Amino acid sequence: MLASASERRFEAGQGYWIAPHWWFVTHLTRDTDEDDSWSVGPPYHRVMPLSARRHLYRVLRALEIDLIFVEDDLAFGRVESVFTTLFDIYDLFAGSRAEERHFDGVPGVRVVIHDFNMERPFKVDDYPQVDYDEIGRARILHVFKDRGGGEDTTGVPFDLDSLIQPAGV
Repeated sequence: MLASASERRFEAGQGYWIAPHWWFVTHLTRDTDEDDSWSVGPPYHRVMPLSARRHLYRVLRALEIDLIFVEDDLAFGRVESVFTTLFDIYDLFAGSRAEERHFDGVPGVRVVIHDFNMERPFKVDDYPQVDYDEIGRARILHVFKDRGGGEDTTGVPFDLDSLIQPAGV
């Protein structure tokens, strides 16, 4: 799906919505309406069997993910790593919701999970702002290219004076 979508160049938007687990979403779609339609690439039913879409529905419902957004020009291997991580989280912690920290080890991507509603707009520095005109409320997993500049990884303050010294035997 992503390979066929990446062959086409778009003038508007920042990426793709992936939602084969919802019966009313038939194709990969753009986050912004293009000239002809939002639909991009082949229909889900041609590239994924119904049993795979049902399983994805169970996985994403258990992890409390409603939609997946993938930024333009993100390598397929990176997206595949995110989906592998989703399935691993489901296998290990089914019944608990996915959190951003679960994706920290995935190379080359930055995953942001956003509880979207009209009162809480999505604002993350250095990452594109997605068009949410058609969404009322959802928990969205955003997959962006890693731009670095993440959290500061400073060491724990260490005070040598407060260390316990072993007693001489």
